[in-house]
Amino acid sequence: ELLMAWMFDRGGWPAVRAFHAVVMLLAFVLIYRAARERLGRSAALLAIVSLLFLYQDRINVRPDVVNLLGLGLLLPWLLGDWTSLPSSWSELRASPLAKRAAWRLFGLSCVMPIWASFHAAGCLIHVIVASAVALGTLAEALIRSPRLEKGDLARSLMFFAAVALPCLAVPNFIAGSIHTLFLLKSTAAVIGEWSAPAEYFLGAADQTLGRLMTGTVPYVAVLGLLALAAAGRLRQHRLTHLGLILAMTGLSLLYARFMYFVVPVWVTQALGSEWRPTRWLTGLGVSVILGLV
Repeated sequence: ELLMAWMFDRGGWPAVRAFHAVVMLLAFVLIYRAARERLGRSAALLAIVSLLFLYQDRINVRPDVVNLLGLGLLLPWLLGDWTSLPSSWSELRASPLAKRAAWRLFGLSCVMPIWASFHAAGCLIHVIVASAVALGTLAEALIRSPRLEKGDLARSLMFFAAVALPCLAVPNFIAGSIHTLFLLKSTAAVIGEWSAPAEYFLGAADQTLGRLMTGTVPYVAVLGLLALAAAGRLRQHRLTHLGLILAMTGLSLLYARFMYFVVPVWVTQALGSEWRPTRWLTGLGVSVILGLV
């Protein structure tokens, strides 16, 4: 609020709008970089166009502008290998991989309280997403060995603590999170973005072809994930990534305002850097949808 007031005093609404435009542009650049590393340049361009298409309802001057930027910052961290986190000081000193993982976790813990200071509700959503990574790490340890080791539990708890505890130290984060839950309950009937994506194409009074197509994308993405699972392709993923995929997919299906989470899911579930038939068909399908719109 202080930052926006300072900008408004010196440049009026044009300065505030320019700031929001820069934040969104930076967010798209960061997510494009993450997509290019996993999908290649052509598919990354398609992914970023899809993200712009799905995010169009969110492009306005409001505090949650930081949420897309936060996602762009966190996605490369969340896609890392958290199984190398140290579970003791001796392991931290002895292993270069453990040191790198610890530094990544420290960076994550620094981003979260800054984010919570801007928009508590958005930070809460991404705490949920990041917590799915912690649960995936724990599940992966259980699959490796029926008997859970203390170190595995320590890594999962360490990750969750690094994500959640810094947010709790931010004034009004808890109050803001509670307010969000009550706001959701009291406004879901009148604010379309708190409904499921299906509401975008079922009985909407202001129906457009764009909203019709946008509302179908999360369900198409889920069908794609189910097809990959049936083909055994998801087995190549670490469970930490699968936790991230499931959390983002679930949020995109629950509330229309998180439909843009489908694109990071697409980026996350990419297997390797080369083109494969399923990825080619996915890209073709998205291109057809965008062309129709």
